[in-house]
Amino acid sequence: MKCLPGIVRQIVRQTSNYSEGQTYILPLMMSVLPGINSNDFEKTAVTLEVLDAILKLVPCIDCSSVVHSRNGLTGIEKQVCLSTAQFEDFITDFLNRIFQMISMRSTEMSDAAMSNNRIRNKITEFLTGTLFSPKARKFVESLVRAIVKTNPIEILKYLLPQTCEHIENIMNNSLTTMLMDQRDDIEFTWHLILFSELVCARGDTLLIYKQMIMSVFLRCIHVVHKDAYEAIAMAAKNLLKSLSDLYPIDYRLSVENIEEPFIDFLPIRYAVIGVTALCRLQKPPRIYMEKSIDEILRHVRQHSPIIIDEKCYPGDREDNLWVTINNYKPPDIQIEWEQTCFLDKPFHGYYKWPNVIKYCMNKRVRYTRDTMPEQVAILYDRFIDKNFVIQLAQSSIFEEDEGDIDFSKNRFQMYKSLFRNFGLVFVENFMEQLYALIRETTSEKQNGSHRVAAEITAGMIRGSKYWTLEMLDELWKQLKPFLTEVCNNFSPENRYYWGLCFKHGMENQDPRRMHRLIDFICSLVITNQTMGTTFNETSRWYLVEELRTFQWRIPSIWCAINDHAKTLLDHPFKTVRENIADVLSMSLSFDTILPNGKSTRHPNIDQFIDSICKRLHQAIEVYEKTPLVNISGQVVEIDFEAHKALNLIETGTYAMFDIDIKSEAHHFIVFCQLI
Repeated sequence: MKCLPGIVRQIVRQTSNYSEGQTYILPLMMSVLPGINSNDFEKTAVTLEVLDAILKLVPCIDCSSVVHSRNGLTGIEKQVCLSTAQFEDFITDFLNRIFQMISMRSTEMSDAAMSNNRIRNKITEFLTGTLFSPKARKFVESLVRAIVKTNPIEILKYLLPQTCEHIENIMNNSLTTMLMDQRDDIEFTWHLILFSELVCARGDTLLIYKQMIMSVFLRCIHVVHKDAYEAIAMAAKNLLKSLSDLYPIDYRLSVENIEEPFIDFLPIRYAVIGVTALCRLQKPPRIYMEKSIDEILRHVRQHSPIIIDEKCYPGDREDNLWVTINNYKPPDIQIEWEQTCFLDKPFHGYYKWPNVIKYCMNKRVRYTRDTMPEQVAILYDRFIDKNFVIQLAQSSIFEEDEGDIDFSKNRFQMYKSLFRNFGLVFVENFMEQLYALIRETTSEKQNGSHRVAAEITAGMIRGSKYWTLEMLDELWKQLKPFLTEVCNNFSPENRYYWGLCFKHGMENQDPRRMHRLIDFICSLVITNQTMGTTFNETSRWYLVEELRTFQWRIPSIWCAINDHAKTLLDHPFKTVRENIADVLSMSLSFDTILPNGKSTRHPNIDQFIDSICKRLHQAIEVYEKTPLVNISGQVVEIDFEAHKALNLIETGTYAMFDIDIKSEAHHFIVFCQLI
């Protein structure tokens, strides 16, 4: 059972090598249902995981009638279509088992009417004809939340009037008790909880029930029992959220019309598209190489042989310099670029080289319009359509993940796969939309627009991993001005998303392969002299921190950043100084010496402490000799040099304590004496 979610995609796919997989879907779904067992929570969890994996890929549509209305179906497709008639039986059995499990969890529950075979009636009768104890309510609340989200119009029609009527009747019969007695009324509390979940429906579907909903609030606002009052308060919160949020009108696996007759669209074929096109893009094959470290080093330094240290000396060695960005010169010729040995994991070469190094050749086949398989062509046709790209981006702006709107790794991976498989072909469409997203003027959409733009950009960067030099030059010709505009217009709301964009774009990548992005990030603080606002300058240093993903493999970058950052410790703005101190600490954190190892390429902690101690001593002298504030009549002036000295003392102290000091004890003593 635990293995099934991992192979569901392969079963659903319909390929020439294995075309009968779909015939097993319904039998498989029916056969796992006994796993829903209230006495075995682990088995139930695994069963629900299997069903979740299947139902994310397969639309529950009875298309058995299609065998009589369409020609050209294969024998297997006819068999699958006929099997979809079992969907109603599956859902009925599934709900019966879920209801039974909830019943077992509740000791105060009356028998629910289950005679009607229609799914809607089963749910409504179960919810309105049953009282649930606190132990079972969480299960039922989740059920209500799901069905309200899926089909709010129908669910509200059958549940909301009944629920409101129950509440009104209880209030009419027990008004004095409800307003004065603090004892719990299980029936009343349950219907209020159900009411609070129902008003989670889309705002537009609630408007026709306005009078009914307001009547419940007006009657129940004065109840004194804690649980009931919390339920009505939650209902008010949910209602306000429903009326103010934006919602998708329809949740579905397909944009096609899923109603009969299935003349232009066949649901069982959509499952193939959904899996192969949107859920799991097929990767073109990689080309792997196997070489010894001797062979690689001969290629790297043809005229100056490198001696390999056979002993395990962790840290900086002559035989691992080539895997860092130091002295790296990007090749000008495509064949050299393809043959470069890129090692993406940061542990490669830090301790000792293996006898044989297996790595992926820096080359990968990409789909072209003439060579792509049919199911991939469907995806190509979607994303080459500019209107589809616009719709996708706009629909993602308000998309939530478990109630939170955050950077979506799923969408990032989708975009990464797109650009990996298709190369530059979609870049023009997406670049146009990227500019539209970051220039969004509607305040409610600005935050989400930057998030979506960050997801797309991260996908572009990661997806271009195996592109040719010419393709990469073209991409960065367009990305650099775009990212420059982004970095010139940071806000407190969007900076976080762009930090994640750079993080995911560079994660587990060889820094030599990412030299364009590294150079861009460094330029934000080293070569860029027009920082703009204080927040903008702070944000640039914040982005520099994402370089930590490369760890010990960018020593020359850490040295350059360290040298520049040290000169800014007396910066006039505290927030900027604190970010600079964080980056300084990070640049020094790689000056680590393990047993029998050495560190020779990174900024040196001892030298840094010596220089900072010297500057602190000078700053203290200036601060002691020069008054910080000069008062002349009614004019109050702050002495510039004294203020700089104070800034240096404050930030230098912060930086010193933020560093994991591994130097000799006398440095610490000198520092304490100065302070």
